Amino acid sequence: MREDTSISLLDHRFAPALAEAFQKMGKRAREQGIDVAIRMPPHPLRRESIIERGIAAAQQSGTVRLESSRGERSFQTALSEEEASAILRRLPGGEELFMQLAYDFLELFNR
Repeated sequence: MREDTSISLLDHRFAPALAEAFQKMGKRAREQGIDVAIRMPPHPLRRESIIERGIAAAQQSGTVRLESSRGERSFQTALSEEEASAILRRLPGGEELFMQLAYDFLELFNR
């Protein structure tokens, strides 16, 4: 799936596409007997979402790169396909569940 796609955090399509993709993943996970509870409330003081906090944590761990230019904030993966596969295989549901999440998100974001 390796595409050098940069996703803008400010794009109006970002949050709705992510929410719908996570809903689809939750349904697939339940069908596999995996209990997934995903909540994305904003931080009570800073009003940043858990998504933004997650992306910031991923940047600190070196798994994504954040870019800022002309008022845009975007991110892209900093992992090779092999590194990403190794991480995903260790998660409940495995690589297939999370790759489908990525495919769903990109399809919804780009429609």
